[in-house]
Amino acid sequence: MDVLLGQVTHYFTHLGVAVIALKGELNIGDTLLFLGHTTDLTQVVCSIEQEHRRLNSAQAGMTVAVKVDEAVRQGDNIYKIVDDTQNPENQALWRTMRQVLEVVYHTYQPVFADFLQRYGLSEHAMSILLAAITMEPSTISPERLQVRGPYTAEQTWMARLHAVAEKGFLSEPEPGEFRLNRQGRSRVQKLIAESRSAMQRADPLPLEQGERLVALLGRLVQACLFTSPPPDTWCIRLSYQIMPSEEMPLPFIEQALSCLQAYRDDAHLASWEPSDLSAPALEALTLIWRAEAHSLETIYDKLAGRGFEKHDYRANLAELRQRGLLEGKDNNLRLTQAGQEFREAVESDTNRYFYTPWSILETHEKLELSCLLADLRDGLRQKIPMAS
Repeated sequence: MDVLLGQVTHYFTHLGVAVIALKGELNIGDTLLFLGHTTDLTQVVCSIEQEHRRLNSAQAGMTVAVKVDEAVRQGDNIYKIVDDTQNPENQALWRTMRQVLEVVYHTYQPVFADFLQRYGLSEHAMSILLAAITMEPSTISPERLQVRGPYTAEQTWMARLHAVAEKGFLSEPEPGEFRLNRQGRSRVQKLIAESRSAMQRADPLPLEQGERLVALLGRLVQACLFTSPPPDTWCIRLSYQIMPSEEMPLPFIEQALSCLQAYRDDAHLASWEPSDLSAPALEALTLIWRAEAHSLETIYDKLAGRGFEKHDYRANLAELRQRGLLEGKDNNLRLTQAGQEFREAVESDTNRYFYTPWSILETHEKLELSCLLADLRDGLRQKIPMAS
């Protein structure tokens, strides 16, 4: 169970620091849960300060400052998580990783934007081009794209492939099978090189810290690549195809995190594909499970970009009802108890598969990784204000 540790008395927005009045002992490496009316944050403690003094621990009755990843609010309760069955430290670390990926994107987004504008490409074209270079020497096809992106209709993938081919980047040696032509490959390789140069210029970390991040993330990626299935490693192996040299710390870190994102996709696929439920049906179920949709109309509106018609989603709802996962009319959809349990099992299995290789890292190494990533994220946010 979680133990009430204290309460937030103040939050400094410009510093990302919470002031905490403690009712119990706090240590570096503890995993905290901040809960309030609009707050729900799990946070690994990387630093504790009192009157600008760094501490390794603090006792009940003390008021201390703790760096936090997201905004918290005065009056929020703070709990120390002592039940680790749900891997809270892994989940908090993964959230920090995703935040780093998001802020690093802003370092090279202008390069991507210029590339798309120069060649008259849509935003969807970028995913096609990057997928094409990772799949080499194999061709790229709607069928292969649907392995990682099963929620998008095959005809939509085909239309996107043809659009990129018409811009002179892809050839079609066989109907429905595409590959980068010589000019397209050269342009994409140059794009990747320019993007990584932009990352290197923005890197705020001292070389020693960057090299340590490279070492820790490199071990984690290798563990994911070689952990026995499930899941299969189709997605992460494609992402690993364009892993840069360790001599470029930030580009290596960014691609390592992209590999972990791909492995998360592998884990998610392994969690539900054995059920033989169709991908669009699962996505509709997920929207209802998350309380983001309650009718056929809202499902179709939210997923219109996938390329399916409304009658396709009506058939998906019928599939869910037939399996006993859904009840109610199309304008008032509800999960059954079986549906709730099924979707929760998908989430649980995704996490279990995804976090299994993380045991390669010791607890103190996960803490070090979390703190280094937080320093990287915060350093980049200071250099690139629009990413904060």
